[in-house]
Amino acid sequence: MLEDLLNDILKEENVLVSINVGGAIIEMRVNKDLQYRTRENWITIGDNDGPCHMHINKNEVKEIRFVREKKETKTSYSIRLMNVKDERLIAVFFTRMQDENGNPVKERIERYEYIFKKYGSKEVIPLHN
Repeated sequence: MLEDLLNDILKEENVLVSINVGGAIIEMRVNKDLQYRTRENWITIGDNDGPCHMHINKNEVKEIRFVREKKETKTSYSIRLMNVKDERLIAVFFTRMQDENGNPVKERIERYEYIFKKYGSKEVIPLHN
């Protein structure tokens, strides 16, 4: 399921992957040409010889969360990969969900909802590795 979900996310436009490593945050914009590979316990996103890539240990991802956060002027949409300590390993943010006037962009929200429904319409999905 994790591999399929990540593969679906990589096909989307206006997606930002964020990795929190304690005192630093790494962000990477996704595009349809981004390489995606799986080998044994590892998922690689990006080209090893390119300017940026990441490796995800599938065994460390214990839960997937679909998160909608209502803020003062907008709602943030993300998919988060959590570890066994309930720490966020990776957050995938769907960006440009509002237009320049702050109104929701229906097509963008529908894309997020499509993925949410495709993976069971559950806000929390435990993974059994």
